Amino acid sequence: MDESRNDPRESAEAPLCSPELQHFLEHSSIPLAVFQQAGNGFRTHIVSDGMSAMYEMPREGMLAMLNSENPFPNVPEKEIPELWQAVRAFSQKDVPLNIVFHVYTARNRRLITVHGTGTHEFTDDGRRYSIMRYEQLSDAALSVLFADERREQQAREKLLNEITSVIADSYSSIIYVDGED
Repeated sequence: MDESRNDPRESAEAPLCSPELQHFLEHSSIPLAVFQQAGNGFRTHIVSDGMSAMYEMPREGMLAMLNSENPFPNVPEKEIPELWQAVRAFSQKDVPLNIVFHVYTARNRRLITVHGTGTHEFTDDGRRYSIMRYEQLSDAALSVLFADERREQQAREKLLNEITSVIADSYSSIIYVDGED
């Protein structure tokens, strides 16, 4: 196993936050996790009770999974490259994190839709870490989130239908002209 993925609590490195703040974050009902860049990946330091509940997995299990060689085993395989790309861009290039992905919950294997956002913070000694917040999206939230895309798709379909209609009218007119000549 890659040493950069070991449980951060086993490390001699100074903690990212005070014990009081760590306790607050761990017991927050808001689904969140605290990460620190480690090589091409990341190391997870804190997972909240809210995240554990959303993923239906105990906090220790979430930490072990996120710090393993395969931190996304419950994400559909086709979405993993995009998820890694977004996490790396956020971690290494400061690109804002704003991603929607799917994940199977641990216990019931329900497929849920998750919206992840993130921010970078700094410790008193200058080390950078990231706080990522997750939100399970309901069908209603998905319809609002993707309303603009749906409108754009409908506008493209309408334009395509109009173009097809004009071409069809022109083509039949040409056939008419050619047929009578």
